[in-house]
Amino acid sequence: MKHGLLLIDKPSGMTSHDVVQKVRRILNQKSVGHIGTLDPLASGLLGVVLGEATKLAQWLQVADKTYLADIKLGETTTTLDSDGDVVESKAVEVSRERVEEQVSQLNGDFDWPIPFFSAKKVGGEELYKKAYRGEAVPDLPLKKMSFFDVSLREYEKPHVQVKLSCEKGGFIRTWADQMGKALGVGAHLTGLRRLRVGRFEISQACDLKDLEEGRFEPAFFGFSELVRDWKTVRVNSKEEKLMENGQVPFDLQARLIPEQKEVLRSGQEQGVRVCNSEGQLRALLMIRPGQGIKILRVFKLDPDAFSH
Repeated sequence: MKHGLLLIDKPSGMTSHDVVQKVRRILNQKSVGHIGTLDPLASGLLGVVLGEATKLAQWLQVADKTYLADIKLGETTTTLDSDGDVVESKAVEVSRERVEEQVSQLNGDFDWPIPFFSAKKVGGEELYKKAYRGEAVPDLPLKKMSFFDVSLREYEKPHVQVKLSCEKGGFIRTWADQMGKALGVGAHLTGLRRLRVGRFEISQACDLKDLEEGRFEPAFFGFSELVRDWKTVRVNSKEEKLMENGQVPFDLQARLIPEQKEVLRSGQEQGVRVCNSEGQLRALLMIRPGQGIKILRVFKLDPDAFSH
């Protein structure tokens, strides 16, 4: 069984779940998940977590992401992308200079409505279910969305291609819709390719054919690689035994006092890798504001050592 992150270049037309199912079958491994869902319309970098790495999914998916977005001006759709029905059409007489100006202005933090066709829950139910029933939601919830490094790549009226990065929770469909509104002609997303997630790039990924043929090692990152940026501490055999029994050793807590103070100051949780005297990973801890140190996972064996 493998434990780590597999970078897949997802083709357009497949759901992220379809990719997970295919990876399960090819690797003959049940413990498989993904981070950062890609809609069927989108292609590009999808992180697939394997084995023990599935326990890290919630921390891995907070990384910011970079996309190449194809947008059509002049048409607004129900879903804000090409999967929806066109609800309004307008002639597009917009210069490249005006598009460039608007693209540069949509760079920063915005409080924008969440797309109606999304998994966000309102009244205990996902919005897309209300949308499919034709149920109106007069005030869609607003969400802070952060976009940066936004640049215009191509413009051939009415088609626009933009490269942009966003923090977790940003909807590229919404960005495209807002650009159309600002230009006064409407717009929707026609294509999307994810190029980067955190420090991982699409150039490092393999496609599903590579996976089928066993040529995926360059796209696989072992468990320890995923937490390499976490604070690392070493413990002796006695402390290791205490953690196996669910206890954070007192001496270890004392050694992590500077990190606990920083977490309280910043309000941001911090992960800690615990290794034995030989440098093998034995546990993962999380320091949370106001909650102290919690054990996330204790390993009987080094996860990288028994990936095969």
